[in-house]
Amino acid sequence: MSNNTLDPSALPALRERIFDVLRDSDLSVVSAKKIRVALSEMPEGSLPASVNLVDQKKAVDAEIRKCYDEVTQKGTTTSKSSASTESDVTDASKKRAAKPKAAAAPKKASKKRGANAQGDEEPKKKRAPNPNSPLNRPMRLSSAMAEVCGGNEMPRHGVVKQLWAYIKEHNLQNESNKRQVRCKRRALMQIMCDAKLSSLFGKDTVDSFEMAKLIGPHLEKIEPST
Repeated sequence: MSNNTLDPSALPALRERIFDVLRDSDLSVVSAKKIRVALSEMPEGSLPASVNLVDQKKAVDAEIRKCYDEVTQKGTTTSKSSASTESDVTDASKKRAAKPKAAAAPKKASKKRGANAQGDEEPKKKRAPNPNSPLNRPMRLSSAMAEVCGGNEMPRHGVVKQLWAYIKEHNLQNESNKRQVRCKRRALMQIMCDAKLSSLFGKDTVDSFEMAKLIGPHLEKIEPST
């Protein structure tokens, strides 16, 4: 018998085995080669003795294509992918139902920076300013500066604080010009000087950056007594 033909009496048994393989296969990726391999792995006697999967490869492949067309057109079998998908979903649902939920782990108490962890200790006190620091040493003010700041001696930062208190108290900030001059990324507030500030700075208007430089001549370092 030619290698391109199969014994007609063997066709029913061969087709039945092919359908068995197709029922357990994913029809979207199955191929004639995969089906032939599956047929060759069947127990001895599953295929007719007259069928030779190697010598009659072309004839077997042709029969496989016919069976495949019948399956896909008539829907006589269910592909392995569909069946396995349904099975996987069922199994997963059972596992979720059977698996107890893990107990929620207790949240760790957040520790804020500077918080009292023990709860029985006194909170830390703020460090007192160092009087020996150059920034905290009192300076002697000129008469014009003392008149504005209300004192003859105070550290530089105290002078700046008193100047801004005076400016805000007398509404000397230019509210209509809030963009003012820009130095890098800082907006500089324009100050409209009254008679005292004009006498102090020698100008009718100054900005906040310029004012910091004009303070210097009105401050004198106090030398320690020997």
